[in-house]
Amino acid sequence: EPQWIQEYITPGQETVDKEISDYSGRIKKAKVGLEKSEKERTKVRRPLKLLYGTGIDLEEIVWDVLEAVEAKVERPHNSSDEDGWISVRIGNYVNRGVLEIKGTRNNQFNKKGIRQLGEWIAKKTAEDGKQYKGIFIGNDSSDKPIEEREHPFSPDFKKSAEILKFCCLRTEDLYKIYLAKSSGKFDAAAFWSDVFGTNGILDVDKYFSGTIPKGNYSS
Repeated sequence: EPQWIQEYITPGQETVDKEISDYSGRIKKAKVGLEKSEKERTKVRRPLKLLYGTGIDLEEIVWDVLEAVEAKVERPHNSSDEDGWISVRIGNYVNRGVLEIKGTRNNQFNKKGIRQLGEWIAKKTAEDGKQYKGIFIGNDSSDKPIEEREHPFSPDFKKSAEILKFCCLRTEDLYKIYLAKSSGKFDAAAFWSDVFGTNGILDVDKYFSGTIPKGNYSS
C-alpha cells in the first residue's frame, strides 16, 4: 500500500489492529523474558567450567565454588601472585590455605605445580607469620569428556604431595562437592576438616559417590 492510504480505516480493521498490538506486546515481553532466562541459564551452568576450564576462567569458577561451599576466598591482585588464598573457620580455629589451580590438556600433572605451591606457602608465611596448607586443585585432560580421563596424579606427584602435606583434588571432585552442597546434604565442617587434614589426594566419595549425573539433575 502507498503511504497515503494508511490514513484510511476499513470496517473491522480496528479489531484486527488491536489484536496485532496485543500480540506485539506479548512478543516483546516474551523476548525480554527469554533474554533474562538465557542469562540465568548461563549463570547457573557456570560451575560446569570446573570440568573443562583452563587459565583464568578455571581460576574464577574455582574461587566462586569454594565460596559456595563455605570457604572465604582472597583473590590475587594480579596474575603474578599466587592463585588465591582461603580461610575456613572450624569451631574456634581458622584454617588457612594457599591455592594452586591448574588446568591442562595433559593426562597427568607433573611435580612443577607442587614445587610452585611450596614456594607460594613459604612466601605467604614470611609475609604474615601464619601457617598455611597447600591446596592443589587441578583439571586434567580438559579437552576430553570426564569418563575418558585417566587418573591425573602420578605416583611421584602423590608422593610429593604426601611429603609436603598438601591436599590435592580434581576440579571434577570440587564439582561433586558443589552438587552435594546444592542438595542440602552437605556437612561443611566435616568436608573442610578432611581438606585440611589430608596429606595427599582427597577422597570425596563419602560426600558424593558415583559419577556426575547428566540430563535432569534432581537434588
